[in-house]
Amino acid sequence: MGIVLAGIALLLLLIVLSVGGRSADQQPRHTLPRELQGAKLFLCEPKENIATLKPFPLHGRPDEVYERDGELVVLDTKTRSKDRIYKADVVKLSGYAAILRNGDAFKRYRCAPHGFIRLVNRDTGWVSFHRVALLSDAELIKINNRRLALRAGQADPRFSSNRQYCRGCGQRQRCTRVAA
Repeated sequence: MGIVLAGIALLLLLIVLSVGGRSADQQPRHTLPRELQGAKLFLCEPKENIATLKPFPLHGRPDEVYERDGELVVLDTKTRSKDRIYKADVVKLSGYAAILRNGDAFKRYRCAPHGFIRLVNRDTGWVSFHRVALLSDAELIKINNRRLALRAGQADPRFSSNRQYCRGCGQRQRCTRVAA
């Protein structure tokens, strides 16, 4: 009897220790946010781009799109060492949502005004989900107009606080504050 109780105590201790290091928003890889639990997986890394011409030509392949009660929710996965969401993540997710809002193939659905970013910690494997407000078509048009003006040399590039973006920027040669 004593061995059985010791075994149960050890098992409980292991369970407590395995759960203890996680923050509230981190969950095992297979667990979706409550809002998406029970939703139908509508798209999963489609082989072909989805596209629209409105609000301007857009195409892409979202990681996952879920459908519940006629509403589509887009989810993108990022693997990083830091649990951080960047503006570029929200812009990308918003672009996918714009395709879903405006694409002829998705007319019978509503697109949620929010999406999710699943962050997978590169070092630990822990997963966290971040619900983010998506940009409107008008906000995406403004970003696209700036992109077009930069490419035409009609706008000055701005320094990014994220050095990774500066390293890969096509405007790096013209930028007055290039990150080292």
